[in-house]
Amino acid sequence: MSAKGRERCRLAGADPAGDRDRERAAHAESELVRVGLLGSDFIEADLRDPDINVRYGTWLLDYLRDRYDGDVAAALAAYHAGPGNVDEWRRDGSGIEFPKTRAYVDEVERVRRIYARAYGRDLGL
Repeated sequence: MSAKGRERCRLAGADPAGDRDRERAAHAESELVRVGLLGSDFIEADLRDPDINVRYGTWLLDYLRDRYDGDVAAALAAYHAGPGNVDEWRRDGSGIEFPKTRAYVDEVERVRRIYARAYGRDLGL
């Protein structure tokens, strides 16, 4: 795994020494963003620009939410662990199998509920 890949895994809370699925998921996500958002103009270094990074992340989350028919938990799990893992879990009926991904989804949903209570009317939630 490259130094960038290890850092990406570290920041995502994954084990960079043994989590090959996470590395594949990160690559798949960057491919989805590259093809879906910018075509061949995608430059990985752009991810260091906060404005571009937020745009990419927003596009990816919207894409995943559509892919999973509005299932926000599945979209969040795919954002964190990769759509291939989520597709497998759904086929198996096993639910989210990675503890760190389960914790990520739970935390995002918890914070979303806080925002919905505070700003629901303004955000259409």
